[in-house]
Amino acid sequence: AVLRGGDGGRYAAAFSLVRPPGHHAEPDKAMGFCFFNNVGVAAVHARRAYGLRRVACVDIDVHHGNGTQAGFYEDAGLFYGSTHQGEYYPNTGLAHETGVANNICNAPLRAGAGSAEFRTALDRVVSPALRRFDPELFFISVGFDALREDPLANINLDRHDYVYAARGLCAAVRPEVPVIAVLEGGYDLRAMADAAAFFTRAMCDVAQEKSAHVRGAAGETSPSGAGAPRDGGGASGPLASDEAYGSLLSDSGESWGSEEPDLRERKDEDHEQVEQLVDLNAELVDDDDDLLT
Repeated sequence: AVLRGGDGGRYAAAFSLVRPPGHHAEPDKAMGFCFFNNVGVAAVHARRAYGLRRVACVDIDVHHGNGTQAGFYEDAGLFYGSTHQGEYYPNTGLAHETGVANNICNAPLRAGAGSAEFRTALDRVVSPALRRFDPELFFISVGFDALREDPLANINLDRHDYVYAARGLCAAVRPEVPVIAVLEGGYDLRAMADAAAFFTRAMCDVAQEKSAHVRGAAGETSPSGAGAPRDGGGASGPLASDEAYGSLLSDSGESWGSEEPDLRERKDEDHEQVEQLVDLNAELVDDDDDLLT
């Protein structure tokens, strides 16, 4: 739909709120809550249906997207980059895994890492590799389980880090390249909803700015106000303020971004529930394998 577009041409950006997630699903195996690799299927379809040569995906889920990497590894026309917690499920995504043509770029983070390490990995490792690849279509596998509130892992990001990622990654590809974010993990629903709203707004801001650039380069006249950066911030300018994003959040007056005093205790309780779901998912996959054999 993004590449087909509407009356004004194809769309600059989209966010696909898809469930179940997909980045753990390998070409021949379901795992980690994932049955089909949503980004992998979309990338192959885009190349076949629209004649694209280079498609990229950057994954910012707390878990490494082993399935996407497996599908992209031997294809020089596909790029996969990832920031994730190292030495953690699914125990893939080492820095030396580089693909058939340096088309794989992994930046594992230590347990307990926060904003500084995450942003450094994006700026110094993943984004430069993405620019060199120069895709014609760009996917972001966005998992919100790297938020500090999430019960499943130990990376401590906040919503501002997701705004930083959205703006930086979108700015790393050429202005005319469509960007499609696809939802992956996230197990604290309140924190995920908050960060997703900020991420989406930031992605749309950059898309609007880049669309204005493309129109300007083509000598077209932008509609009144179209493409003007919010709060005076361009693609490389200051981030929009929290107030500018507030319209996307609940008007209940509740501060979704604040950390609760008993956060660690709540994360431990939630982690037990998630482990039960993981066990159930493994049983379901085993049952499916038995039926197939």
